[in-house]
Amino acid sequence: MPGALAVLALLAVAALARPAGPIVLVVLVAAFIAIRTRRPTDAALIAAAIPVAVAIAWGGADAPVSTAGDCTDPLAPVALWRLAEMTAVVTALAALLGLRTFARSAVLSFERPSGALVGTLLALTVAVAVGALVIGPLAAQAFFGRFELELAPLAIVPALVFGLSNAIAEEVAYRGVLRGGLMPALGSRRANVAQAAIFALAHTGPDFVGSPLPVLALMFVGAFIAGEVVVRTRSLLVPIALHAAFDLPIFFYWACRLA
Repeated sequence: MPGALAVLALLAVAALARPAGPIVLVVLVAAFIAIRTRRPTDAALIAAAIPVAVAIAWGGADAPVSTAGDCTDPLAPVALWRLAEMTAVVTALAALLGLRTFARSAVLSFERPSGALVGTLLALTVAVAVGALVIGPLAAQAFFGRFELELAPLAIVPALVFGLSNAIAEEVAYRGVLRGGLMPALGSRRANVAQAAIFALAHTGPDFVGSPLPVLALMFVGAFIAGEVVVRTRSLLVPIALHAAFDLPIFFYWACRLA
């Protein structure tokens, strides 16, 4: 328990103070290397936080600034930036799995959902994506100010790259590795609460013009539910699909904003 709390405290610092993100990542990696062979149980706890620390450190870096034409460009820098982040997170996880830090089944699960669930998921994903694009700008005005989006059909290509990359990176890091890695120390429910709390804290930033508390609460609830879905379905596929659908308007916000 103390080890898990220490790891979570470091992640909270990285999430709330973004300049500290790379430092926290270095500390975690150094601690993992130092104790990997002598204290494998504690090393596994630290390792569970490393992919999340990679994502947080990446999020604190200066992302590309969108320019005219990015909205429909399949190679839009904003989308490729997220693709690179996903690659970094997956690479970190692959390295940890290669060192046999924890079993793959403990942190990654991609069991195929039932046919009925697949059909429901597809319909829900489309509904969420359309709803987020249409209603999202109105709902977000209280937090990010007034804006309008160019709903260009060709923008769906870079938007999907952006959304899927971000969804895979975050679902694997939070609902997969962090939740699964903390379970031996905290138990299933508390591990899920912990990953949801860190996920919510990681979604703060200077873009808010209003209070971020409602968004943080929604992020926490959404992350907690996603974690429970993973437990019940034994698969990250459902939250990845829904997460990607919710992230589509974020690409439009960055690359297709008119005002």
